[in-house]
Amino acid sequence: MASMRESDTGLWLHNKLGATDELWAPPSIASLLTAAVIDNIRLCFHGLSSAVKLKLLLGTLHLPRRTVDEKSEARLNRDGRVADAVTAPPQALQ
Repeated sequence: MASMRESDTGLWLHNKLGATDELWAPPSIASLLTAAVIDNIRLCFHGLSSAVKLKLLLGTLHLPRRTVDEKSEARLNRDGRVADAVTAPPQALQ
């Protein structure tokens, strides 16, 4: 069963992007895609309709380069910390 956060994000995305009369994501989508929203989208993406998935992916074209770079760096830093903790020798963790 999907968590409340996943279902809320999925419903919110469907309400924002689910209209079938528009085939392109609006430029305003860039302001909606915060780091927290992107993390939630990652969790519920498989449950979204095809139209919402397509608009979401096309909407990423509206993201400013600076925003993409910031989110990429934050993810790399977060993933790097996890990888360091997993690969560090046991005595280094003490």
